[in-house]
Amino acid sequence: MTEIQNNYLENYLEIITAPPQLLIEDLGRPGYSWMGVTPSGACDQASFRLANRLVGNPQHLAALEILYGPCQIQFHSSAIIAVTGAIQSLTIADRPCSFNYAHLVRRGDTVSLEVPQYGLRSYLAIKGGLYGEPYLGSSSSDTLSGLGPAPLSKGDRVAIQETDLAVEIPFELAATDGISDHFDLTGWWGPRSRHFTRNSISKLANRELIASKDASRIGIRLSGAELSPEPNLHVEPEGILRGFLQAPPSGELVLFLADHPTTGGYPIVGALDPRSTDLAAQIRPGDRVTLKLGDN
Repeated sequence: MTEIQNNYLENYLEIITAPPQLLIEDLGRPGYSWMGVTPSGACDQASFRLANRLVGNPQHLAALEILYGPCQIQFHSSAIIAVTGAIQSLTIADRPCSFNYAHLVRRGDTVSLEVPQYGLRSYLAIKGGLYGEPYLGSSSSDTLSGLGPAPLSKGDRVAIQETDLAVEIPFELAATDGISDHFDLTGWWGPRSRHFTRNSISKLANRELIASKDASRIGIRLSGAELSPEPNLHVEPEGILRGFLQAPPSGELVLFLADHPTTGGYPIVGALDPRSTDLAAQIRPGDRVTLKLGDN
């Protein structure tokens, strides 16, 4: 029996109430696009890194990605935790606690997260990290390919890899982007934008797009763009990265997130900067989005 398995028997967390999606994520498995494997990893990497930093972890260690809520997790080991991302109510053993802050959780305590007021995804990091079976060097759940640990549900247990609490709880001021129901996203136009009429491109800067219900870790469909392609437009399939903006024939935009495919057959008209790509992971269906894209 391995050390991790021994640790699992005594030091673990248990899912009491599962949200719509609960995943083990790290910073992903880059470098395998040639195999058709997307990097995956945390959808909002800034919030993920912050959660790990708050508990004193290296920023790549596996944590929980919590979609919406509510979510209840019981700890069968004492631990230091931090919750970041979506703005929501957090309690530990029925005591109100702050998110974006490190907290001590005692064995037997239940951590509860309610439905967020704003935003969509939260990250719960634990001192020492969580154990998820690695695949291609990563413990990330990839919802497109099915690689990595399976989504968690009620009754599942996850091993905590370190329980040495003979250290001070780290303290940092957590400077984060404000999350609301309106997102101003910035980035750059791509070379395929020249295949769309200048009139429709210029109008996009003043349009308020709406996030549709067609949204997941793969991407978000944004309605209201009304991009008009040149007649008989045809492009060959090309590579896709996190944060790319694709324009299908409908005139809408598709914003790709962490579990995007590696290639696509519609033109890529632009790309978000890293900050905006992280922020886009917090967009809910119905939220308003404004794009401010400059020339690269």
